[in-house]
Amino acid sequence: MTAVTVAVIRLDRGHLCVYKGDMKRRELEGRLKSLGWRFLRHGGSHDIWTDGQNETSIPRHNEIKEGTARGILKYALTCRGPSGREG
Repeated sequence: MTAVTVAVIRLDRGHLCVYKGDMKRRELEGRLKSLGWRFLRHGGSHDIWTDGQNETSIPRHNEIKEGTARGILKYALTCRGPSGREG
């Protein structure tokens, strides 16, 4: 039997993001969109996303490592402020 890592990230009140192992880039982009982020531009090997005030880079790989995906989503959540809204 192999061990499976499950990551749980609180996205909003009562809504959890749960995934196992690496995350598909398109899934990560979809979760960013649901948090109010949008695609800004292509970088060298990353895509740049923004919420209007902040920017983050997403690696242009089919699968994004679990820790990287968790860090990106955590950053996107911290930019929303304590009330859960942008700002």
